[in-house]
Amino acid sequence: MAGQNQRIPIRVRKGTRADINDVVRINVDAFGPGIMNKLLYPNGMSEEGQSKFAATMAKIVEDAEVGSSDDSKPKSYESFLAVAETVADEDQSTPAPEVIAFAWWETWREPRSEEEWDVSEPVSAYSTEGANDEIMEAFIGGIRAMRRRNTRGDPGTCLRNLCCAPTRSRLGAGSALLRWVTELADKEGLPCWLEASPLGYPLYRRFGFQDVEVLDLRLTERWGAVRSTDDNWGANTATELVGVAPEGVYRSVGMRRLPVKE
Repeated sequence: MAGQNQRIPIRVRKGTRADINDVVRINVDAFGPGIMNKLLYPNGMSEEGQSKFAATMAKIVEDAEVGSSDDSKPKSYESFLAVAETVADEDQSTPAPEVIAFAWWETWREPRSEEEWDVSEPVSAYSTEGANDEIMEAFIGGIRAMRRRNTRGDPGTCLRNLCCAPTRSRLGAGSALLRWVTELADKEGLPCWLEASPLGYPLYRRFGFQDVEVLDLRLTERWGAVRSTDDNWGANTATELVGVAPEGVYRSVGMRRLPVKE
């Protein structure tokens, strides 16, 4: 039998329609307790919001299947979902496979014109009954604006979402997914872009992502949120770039990783 502290084997694979419910559950469980999710959705993510997210993930899976077996040339644009799941070891001491993390990213392999990339994406896809639209525009709208400024129309990969089930953290699933994404980007010679939450920031630094820009939201001043002693709002992220964030500020960090040549 595997020891209590022994790491469970993890496998990364393409996401399928059968994974959608697990992906939605992990997304809600991972982000639900965070301060931004509490401000965005004071009553929790509604069923409508979860259905919207499920529909987005389902479309990604369906689009990834189109031409995947017939076309030898890679698509100029691709949106992709991958999952990390536990696997049984040789002595079968671990249970049946369990999806414990997922990653969603986009890849552009050809340059885009300004008319194609300089488009303000509406945040309405995230808006549901009971959502705080003002905070949604400031946070999600601000993240998207930062992404446009820094990725523009250049070829590259953008990690849109990576999260793990809170009850299955520290098993290496996040690292396994990020390794898969970065290895694919390295193979094609593409830079990677992402926006790091305070909790994800250390992992991305370990994988070679560098600080580029920050989005600082004054949560206490603007919306009355108060940080508890065990909450991480990102004060000590990107300090070499912009210094320590003031108390009451929630910091997201735009990060870039250049391709590594073999």
